[in-house]
Amino acid sequence: MIEIVNGYTYIEDVKKLIEAYYKELDRNLDFQNIDEELNHLQTKYQEPQGKLLVALMNQKVVGCVAFHQFKDEICEMKRLYVLPESRSYHIGQLLVEEIIKEAKQAGYKEMVLDTIEPLKSAIHLYKKYGFKEIEAYYENPMDDVIYMKLDLRREKMKLTMLGTGHAVVTKCYNTCFVLSENHEYFLVDGGGGSTLLTQLERAHIKWQDIKTIFVTHKHLDHITGIFWMVRLITQAMNQNKYEGEVYIYGHDEVIQIIHDVAHMVLQEKETRFIGDRLHLVVIGDGEKKKILNHEVTFFDIHSTKAKQYGFTMQLNDQEKLTCCGDEPYNECNQEYVKESQWLLHEAFCLYSEADIYKPYEKHHSTVKDACLLAEQLKVKNLVLYHSEDQHIHERKRLYSEEGLQYYQGNLFIPDDLESIEI
Repeated sequence: MIEIVNGYTYIEDVKKLIEAYYKELDRNLDFQNIDEELNHLQTKYQEPQGKLLVALMNQKVVGCVAFHQFKDEICEMKRLYVLPESRSYHIGQLLVEEIIKEAKQAGYKEMVLDTIEPLKSAIHLYKKYGFKEIEAYYENPMDDVIYMKLDLRREKMKLTMLGTGHAVVTKCYNTCFVLSENHEYFLVDGGGGSTLLTQLERAHIKWQDIKTIFVTHKHLDHITGIFWMVRLITQAMNQNKYEGEVYIYGHDEVIQIIHDVAHMVLQEKETRFIGDRLHLVVIGDGEKKKILNHEVTFFDIHSTKAKQYGFTMQLNDQEKLTCCGDEPYNECNQEYVKESQWLLHEAFCLYSEADIYKPYEKHHSTVKDACLLAEQLKVKNLVLYHSEDQHIHERKRLYSEEGLQYYQGNLFIPDDLESIEI
């Protein structure tokens, strides 16, 4: 079990980590007054202007990170370090995520840091979270220093994975997710049942705040949770406890199923709101809608199993986010997928275990396949989902190890309830 906790009660452990960091770095860092810092860690990173965090793995301190006030509304990230034997568990990523959150809560507008060129993994991680290279903000005698800055004020879109598994997983929920921005929420698919409501609650997303829903196709692991949303929404409308209207988008088959099932299982006092305040909207191939104040284009993925749509969302003039549903990319959709800033793509299993899980028989792909595709189409960030759950506790590490052999961009293997800033 990995936890990120306050580091002030683990000062002696933090000292050992920092000493290990400098030993591993093998640089003369006298100019940083390291002995002075080690003797006054609590003062240098004192709250509320500073913060010191540690990572616990099975109650052992295996990593740390901190920030202190650099000047005015700018803080500086310092001392990100994870023990070598613990680096395969993405602890550095967890530490960076948490220290950024703490800096925002402390009211800082910018976060700066410095690193050195040989630390390729750290640089990759910083860029993954939005840090940009800048001019030197202080004098450092080393000639391979890289200075970076993150704008903490920018409100980014967030992707929250409610589920990451394929149709018959038992150790995680079926693949579905929420895109949110400026307190608006867009639900994509509902998974296989009422567990959707549990996942929303655990993700701290109120179902009442979801006003836009898209259902990719009719398979049970994608559409069944939507029936529970329809039930809750129409019941609340009937009780005058619901504000506003809701739009559910899908192709003709999906919308017909939602309409028919709702009228079979719900009472008339609830179904009377369908078509009035709960709108079932049929969308066609290439049709555009405004969602989260972004232009969204829906497209037919040309599935050979069941009619299915994906979508691409224009994030700004240059960047787009594309979701290919739960089947492999089809070349006829190249215009939507190519050069996406973000691509959400299924990966049923590792390529090395294709003989075990037989993804191709199910018209699914592997981690290797998805990563080769993303590299070929010049995708900047790749999110893999709709996976097997037999490696649930090691999936992030195993999938990353295979995928990064074929893909040079930012690879995300999220767990259920994990959020990613877009």
